[in-house]
Amino acid sequence: PPTPDKAPPVPGLEDAPPPPPTDGPTPAYPSYIPDEKREEYYFYAKEQELIKTIVRYGERVMCYVQNDGSDEPVPLTVIEYVSNDLRQDNLQFHNPLHRTILTEAEAHLHSPDFTAERYFLTHPDPTLSRLAAEMISDRYQLSKYHSKTQKIVSDDERLHELVPRLLVDFKLAILRDEMKQALQRLNLPEVAGNPERAVEVMMHYKQLAELQQILAKHAGDIVVF
Repeated sequence: PPTPDKAPPVPGLEDAPPPPPTDGPTPAYPSYIPDEKREEYYFYAKEQELIKTIVRYGERVMCYVQNDGSDEPVPLTVIEYVSNDLRQDNLQFHNPLHRTILTEAEAHLHSPDFTAERYFLTHPDPTLSRLAAEMISDRYQLSKYHSKTQKIVSDDERLHELVPRLLVDFKLAILRDEMKQALQRLNLPEVAGNPERAVEVMMHYKQLAELQQILAKHAGDIVVF
């Protein structure tokens, strides 16, 4: 399988980060975010940005990796990078339609002449095709992420920079909402009146804060306007 080592520089992709390891997911922590109305939470907007990227550019190569025992670089697509990264952290999209899009994109990625945009626009499920149409309607306003040089480039020219940052922001947004829910949980009578449960929630909050610090360090030098 591909290793996380970065391939030799490739024009236009030399700044791409190494792909996430694929040797299995890490244990998931318990979530305090309610299942209801998750689309109202901060992280949901970040999830939508990732899905837009998959629908628009999923089959595009964003970086190269080294295979064990081979000097030949192997291309890694947006679909593969996002899937591997989420799997590594034992995460998944919260919207069932978004999960379906990623699952089907993975399944059909290596089909002849596959393009994510065409596949989902012509999907037999009208719900998925409508969602895809909405996601490509503002193609030129995908995000507000720019490199520190402020050079104007299109999204498909900077996928190696854009996709990892979108993933980090998605995870940071989840942590932000989880931490908020943990603090609210401490005020519940059944928690506040139970020292053991209160300590459990506080330890959970501490773990989330530590994860937040680690992720923030990986945010890089990309700034948001």
